[in-house]
Amino acid sequence: MSGVGRPTEMGDELKLTMRDWILEDRTLEEIAVLSDIPVATIIHWQWRNYKGFGDALRGWRHERMLAKAEQNIGEILAIPQTDNEGMLRIKSDMTKFVAETLGRKNYARKTETDVTSGGKPISSINYLLPDGIDAPTDNQATPSVPTT
Repeated sequence: MSGVGRPTEMGDELKLTMRDWILEDRTLEEIAVLSDIPVATIIHWQWRNYKGFGDALRGWRHERMLAKAEQNIGEILAIPQTDNEGMLRIKSDMTKFVAETLGRKNYARKTETDVTSGGKPISSINYLLPDGIDAPTDNQATPSVPTT
């Protein structure tokens, strides 16, 4: 590993190489050895989000997990029905979770439908109190108390 000296520069080429290593399931320690950069520097870049490295690293890890989930989907479809059903369920559930969470653009089950405002924001709501008087317009309904 490199000793004390000039700081390592984080460039686009280094980021692309690190992305490839992360997608190959390498650890930060392995990446430090491969790139001849102290692991403390890499961890510091991640922690400080140096040049977007922390965000990129998180994205690459998600990309790797999604790729594994997609690979598992193919493997699950090829498993004969006679195999261990308990393990099949665990692997299937984890694969669905990762695919729906990280690949929500393609795999999510949640759909959102707006049937009340036609996609326009609702500006205010007027509450009608039990005594038939409109509530204040600041959307804070105050209870009506009969006066004696």
